Amino acid sequence: MEDFSPLQIGGGLLFLLGAWLLWRRARAATSPPPPPPSGPTGPPRSLAEIKEFARQVKAAEARRQQVLRDGLRAPARILAVEETGVAQHDRDEDDDGPVDPLDNRPQVRVSLHVQPVGAASFAAELTEFVSREQLARLQPGRSVSVRYDPSDPTGVALDPAGA
Repeated sequence: MEDFSPLQIGGGLLFLLGAWLLWRRARAATSPPPPPPSGPTGPPRSLAEIKEFARQVKAAEARRQQVLRDGLRAPARILAVEETGVAQHDRDEDDDGPVDPLDNRPQVRVSLHVQPVGAASFAAELTEFVSREQLARLQPGRSVSVRYDPSDPTGVALDPAGA
């Protein structure tokens, strides 16, 4: 049996380590990543989920427009702002180029303390798409103008004239 020097043993170990690392990299590159979660914790994946999501967005926007049209104006203090991870892209229908991440309107969830004049104050939460400029102004502690439905205080929308 032949004796191996420490240099030969070290070189052999480095060779095995390199081969193992290459094998792991090749294995990771060929295996697909796990699918993202679906539903409330992730993007919709099936056609039915996409249609339901679009229906919910349209219904929420119709409710928001109704509150903006018929609701009462009131000051509100922002308690918290959170981006939902959903964005509305402002694009022309004939624009089929890549989406610019800066050319979108992020959806935010805003917790508010609404203080109507002549009525009891209440906590409210709204979720809507805002411009990047609006997002920069939506900071906890700041005051904004909102419109709310007095018969249903869950119906609250940022007042474009004062947001």
